[in-house]
Amino acid sequence: MTLKRFLFLLCAIRFDDPDSRADRIASGDTAAAVSEVFKSFIKNCSTNYTCSEFATVDEMLVPFRGKCKFRMYMKSKPAKYGLKIMCLCDARTHYLINAFIYTGKNVLRRNPKKLSIPTLDVLDLVSPIENTNRNITGDNWFTSNELVSELKSRGLTYVGTMRKNKRDISPQFQPNKSRTAQSSIFGFTGDRTLVYFVPKRNRSVILLSSMHHTDLVNKESNKPEINEFYNSTKSGVDSLDQKCASYSCSRRSRRWPLTIFFAMLNISTVNSRTLYIAAKPEDKMTRKKFNVLLGKALIQEHLQERLSLNISREMKNIIRKVLGIAEQNQPDATDLQPPPAKRMRCVLCPRSKDRKTPMTCSKCRKPICKQHAQQRFVCNACTTASEMWSDGV
Repeated sequence: MTLKRFLFLLCAIRFDDPDSRADRIASGDTAAAVSEVFKSFIKNCSTNYTCSEFATVDEMLVPFRGKCKFRMYMKSKPAKYGLKIMCLCDARTHYLINAFIYTGKNVLRRNPKKLSIPTLDVLDLVSPIENTNRNITGDNWFTSNELVSELKSRGLTYVGTMRKNKRDISPQFQPNKSRTAQSSIFGFTGDRTLVYFVPKRNRSVILLSSMHHTDLVNKESNKPEINEFYNSTKSGVDSLDQKCASYSCSRRSRRWPLTIFFAMLNISTVNSRTLYIAAKPEDKMTRKKFNVLLGKALIQEHLQERLSLNISREMKNIIRKVLGIAEQNQPDATDLQPPPAKRMRCVLCPRSKDRKTPMTCSKCRKPICKQHAQQRFVCNACTTASEMWSDGV
């Protein structure tokens, strides 16, 4: 399409029915302007991929500084301001399995057990992989004993860091300056393990796990096994966010639904490459090359359709180059036909002369006069075509 057509579509694109949007927002769907398309996208992501045994829950901040009721500020993120998307990703391949747009407190969410909001968020995300004995890794925003208990009832284990001000932590696991560096303290219950680790002086970290039940410590790094496992599986969502930022198709916009749509396109390129590598593990294609081939595959059908339309020869040659078709520069039967009787101004003469001519160039079909013509009416701009007539013509 032309640039003008593209800018028009970018301005006019919508993702829902504006007539019923107000009713859907009143019913509790704050992100009604894009929620239907987003849910359909997430459904396709979850149904076309089988997660590995390790998954990660975390938030993704989509950069946005326009007007939006649920725009967030997160000082730990590079963009600071944006739209928060809660994500569940494969810890190994960084494939997005499930996600939802965080729009604040949901008054319509059922909560008969009076669970905390982070626990409800994780339970909503892990619904596609319940009762599969997989492990979930999360940070200290999500970690709590009630979350571990709820995940255990759903056939899942959990590993994550824990905030030091939690009431569940006993005094023996509270920060203490007398602890030596590289030291660890373990606490065990029937189905979970708590470890207090001091990586360096005056620094400490507390981890909770329902997957590990031993006090194993790596002899080389002096780190507990729980800590090393957490470090290897915690970056699933952050790695996905980094990949989306490396090759992004986002454009600056003041409309938050369009910003969410750009984020969906970026995530889909990462997910599609993961599916491609799973189908062809021997093909180690880079992300840059894969994105180029993906873009060509998406527009190939439209280019072939446009090639059959009445467009300029230059545009047709560009389309043939993209499709890998040889340019048709050789003269055909129409080049040997007599020139049209209509007289037009010569394109090579100054406009002040206003020299009209009935002749046209046999290659570019532009009107030329006898002064600027060669054999068989070839203009000076197309002198390379004179080689076709050099053999006695």
